[in-house]
Amino acid sequence: MHLVRADPIISPRQAERLLANLWQLAIGSRLALHVIQLGHCDGPPALAVATPNRALERDAIDLVATGTRSEVQEADIVPELICAAPSIGVYHLQPTARGLQSNSESWGWDRADNLLHLYHLLRRTCPGVIAGVGLVFVPLQHMQGAAVLTAYAAGPAGSPVLRLAYRLAATYAGTGVKVRRPLMQRRWLRRCMRSQVSLGLAPLRGHGIIRVEEMSALWHPPLASSSPAQPAS
Repeated sequence: MHLVRADPIISPRQAERLLANLWQLAIGSRLALHVIQLGHCDGPPALAVATPNRALERDAIDLVATGTRSEVQEADIVPELICAAPSIGVYHLQPTARGLQSNSESWGWDRADNLLHLYHLLRRTCPGVIAGVGLVFVPLQHMQGAAVLTAYAAGPAGSPVLRLAYRLAATYAGTGVKVRRPLMQRRWLRRCMRSQVSLGLAPLRGHGIIRVEEMSALWHPPLASSSPAQPAS
């Protein structure tokens, strides 16, 4: 896993182009995109990229870093810290197709960033708790992907991580997802951290087949016009 600071971008069109480029890079493999707060500072959340293909991971994080003008940091230990935490909370957010037009013309999330509350909530994560949302996808034909979205929180024993994970999932209420709580949460979390997507079992596992521009509504850097990742001036 590699991290970059979640600095703002200028528009939804830039987010769609960023996801399209990542989709192109990941053809023949799989890619996980995270918005994550490590819980050890009051700074903004980070954007993370993870995949078993190390060359792809470096190319993908360089692409994200270029779009956000941020420095890259290695964070290979973070997935292990999350999976080994005494308390975890995990929710499966099944993406559903919304039939968005190119450049989000039919939805207009450029007028109100749909991840505004997600970034705001992550910024307030308690010290010692790691929380975030991970979008794992496998590129398919016609600019589509088999995608699975997971909201998670991990922390010390007794931490209210399940409630935090649900609050993160709730920020996607108007974006186009179905929220479910997996029965085997640690197994689901490990699959997320390992960037696993099963194409053969996609219908059974609840993976969504969605277009790239719809994926950009589920994961993108904050928008400059309404970024909670930046303190008020």
